[in-house]
Amino acid sequence: MIEAVPGCLVENYEHLIEDLKLSDANDRHVLAAAIACQADAIVTSNVRDFDLGSIKALPPDDFCTSLYEKNPARVFQTVRALRLRLRRPPKTADQLLSLYERQGLPQLSRLLHQEIERI
Repeated sequence: MIEAVPGCLVENYEHLIEDLKLSDANDRHVLAAAIACQADAIVTSNVRDFDLGSIKALPPDDFCTSLYEKNPARVFQTVRALRLRLRRPPKTADQLLSLYERQGLPQLSRLLHQEIERI
């Protein structure tokens, strides 16, 4: 991930953990890292455990769908490139979108199915 997305690693957030209050104390490091890097949102399937105030907790499908709405061409390009890198086993566009749906991305999968030939 560090090579694919330079600058994605959040450091020096540990001092914030102790003062944070969440329903699951094991999630405090996630919020601390988000605060340290001034994130607008945390992408998580566990939105119920995050009462974040100014930082939104977004389910992955909502986040991915918002990316699609902002730049559908870029999302199609990225998903196609990702699919073409899958080799063990390779996947058709339909297989990949079915996998996305099973993994909790039904909205994104439906949107991408509308122009599946682009994948």
